[in-house]
Amino acid sequence: MQRRRAATRTACSCSTIEKGSHSALGEVEEEIQLPSLLHFGKDAATPDDVHALGERLNRDRVPIVGRREEPDYVSVEFRDPDGYCVELAWEPT
Repeated sequence: MQRRRAATRTACSCSTIEKGSHSALGEVEEEIQLPSLLHFGKDAATPDDVHALGERLNRDRVPIVGRREEPDYVSVEFRDPDGYCVELAWEPT
């Protein structure tokens, strides 16, 4: 008879620190409740990098769920296959 492993859940705790961010993962027993706004973000080197990704997403027919085009902030957001929002953003340093 083969034993089944108990299901585990992994929780992520994130916080912003000076010049970056911090993430910690760990197993938890309780049901995970996701916040209404949960996304992963990546800094782009230039606004053109953000625009290029937006064009690629359009070519690949990936729905874009958000865009911002401001003098000090350019971003594009889309959902990954699991439904998480992913953002590529540029802001001046």
